[in-house]
Amino acid sequence: MLINKYKPETIGKMTGNRAQAEEVKEWIKNPKKGHALMLYGPPGSGKTLSVEIAAKELNYELLEMDTSSIDSEYMEKASNQMSLFFRGKVLLIDNADGLRTTRGIMDIIKKSSHPVVLTADNAYDPGLRNIRNCCSLLKYDKIRWTSVAKYLREVCEAEEITYEDTALNQLSMMSNGDVRAALMDLEQLTVVSMDAVKMLGHRESEENVFETLRILFSATKLSDAIRAFRSSEKSSEELFLWIEENIPNAYKRKEEIADAYARLAVADIFRQRIMKRQAWSLQKYVISSMCGTAVYGKSYGFIRYMPPKMFRTKNYGSIFYKIGRKLHISAREAAECMPLIAGLIEKSDRTAAALGLSSDDVKMLLS
Repeated sequence: MLINKYKPETIGKMTGNRAQAEEVKEWIKNPKKGHALMLYGPPGSGKTLSVEIAAKELNYELLEMDTSSIDSEYMEKASNQMSLFFRGKVLLIDNADGLRTTRGIMDIIKKSSHPVVLTADNAYDPGLRNIRNCCSLLKYDKIRWTSVAKYLREVCEAEEITYEDTALNQLSMMSNGDVRAALMDLEQLTVVSMDAVKMLGHRESEENVFETLRILFSATKLSDAIRAFRSSEKSSEELFLWIEENIPNAYKRKEEIADAYARLAVADIFRQRIMKRQAWSLQKYVISSMCGTAVYGKSYGFIRYMPPKMFRTKNYGSIFYKIGRKLHISAREAAECMPLIAGLIEKSDRTAAALGLSSDDVKMLLS
């Protein structure tokens, strides 16, 4: 894959945020006991890459902590153990804003004998308030499209990919500053022309739902699953239904299936709390639980992913159309809202009447 082949190996070869990467390197060399460094900024801006390169240049061992294991005894021990061959060690906690609780991470920061670095999209997420108090913050800027274009041009010339300057510029702007996404888009094209770029569409890293599921169910790290989830064109409501439908297809062992549904149930609880209290700050827990559903089992070979049952029949089309007309939204948007609408219908008959739904429509939706 191009993303691995052209991964920068030194800070000087990074596409952007080199000054920040140098600061990371200096901080790792001179950490403050009981204090961590939090890197924050948009996806694809080089946060994780900076830590990887800095560790390599300093000949430090890099221990990437999975957010699901933050509270485990193993991670606490690992954060204090001496590195193999007596090298230095740096602890990296990716996507800290996706954590369910900050208790374990606070303990690691306070007790670790090694420098601790965290990454987050938004350092000012309310859930990170306690962690921020014991962190130095370092902001990563969105990478300019001109820098992305220069990088893609170098890759095209190295790979002998034919390109038009205007098309390459458009592809770079579509990436929205995400170098990783730009390279993944480039890999899909044999020739970089305006027609080919238009076919990709202004997706801003959106993944086809089947590709999203493939990444989710094959990911070994929660951070990779969350990244795929966030780059999908589907809403979290719709992805919930896709994951729910395909758990039995992805896993064979009963224990794995049961565990996956248990995690999905946790996500559903948070979804209900969000709607009941309008507490949208809980959305990150929905995402972590849903992605955890896919990550912590072992999928087997080829998986034939199936759409949710409610999308398999055209009979639903007329229902979505009716709801869309009443709510002044498209039928597609109505379909994405179905879990919420079905819940409202169950609570009150007046909801169905207000939406112009017949008794047969209601039976179909609630079946």
